[in-house]
Amino acid sequence: MSFLNVVPVEKLPALYREASALVYPSFGGPENLPPLEAFSFDCPVIAADVPGAQEQLGDGAILVDPSDWRAFASAAQSILHGSSQRDALCARGKSRAMQRTSQSFVKKLLDRVTEFENMRSAWAS
Repeated sequence: MSFLNVVPVEKLPALYREASALVYPSFGGPENLPPLEAFSFDCPVIAADVPGAQEQLGDGAILVDPSDWRAFASAAQSILHGSSQRDALCARGKSRAMQRTSQSFVKKLLDRVTEFENMRSAWAS
């Protein structure tokens, strides 16, 4: 097992491809970039079940209580010893990553701005 700090971006693809899983026990967030990167490289994800994680990661990740290290260990064991679960997670994660394109992000952002603009226009001057 290795714990890495800052990794140069050019090394990320190889790390994700060779990793047994991305374990992402963050109390904050969700900040979905590392899980989405992992999804795109067929790396299963175990992430903290924090507000917004279900919406962003869905069934592409195993979500666990961020304060329960035993839950993270159990999820890691299930991936390491359950190839069918690992394969299913990878497939669902890959599908989720394919839906999260830069174009879809920009469209959602513009939709939100338009929503706000419509609400703002109803405010009194």
